[in-house]
Amino acid sequence: MEEIESVLIRFISIFGSFEELLSDQSEEFCNQGSFYYKSYAIQTNVWASKELNELFDKTHPVVCDKVRLRQEKQNSAQSTTTEIIPIGSIVYLNFEGLLNKLEPRFKGPYTIKAHTKRCNYKVANALEEILPESFPLDKLKIVQQD
Repeated sequence: MEEIESVLIRFISIFGSFEELLSDQSEEFCNQGSFYYKSYAIQTNVWASKELNELFDKTHPVVCDKVRLRQEKQNSAQSTTTEIIPIGSIVYLNFEGLLNKLEPRFKGPYTIKAHTKRCNYKVANALEEILPESFPLDKLKIVQQD
């Protein structure tokens, strides 16, 4: 009985009125031996549950492992710590921009007086006057002390 109801509901929703069901054109439609809506829905649900189980049991752990390995690789490449210049070291400052041919690229000597929070350095000139701005490591050239 339920099968007939589902056929009628599907026919009315697809093809139109109930009278068309009784016409000659509906013979192929009433032959539902090869396709049954409820069994198809059950098969779809079974397929979806298998797909979800495979996703959570196999695919997800593999992806998590690959992501973790890539993160470790990137962290090892990006997290390079530089050597901290000790206070009292003598350095030269690198001045970039438009320089003349004979103008020096490094000016100094300066002495390291303090470290800032963001790994910058406060420097003092030869008269022990501390410069107001701080300089990052790439703007400093360390003098080799013998």
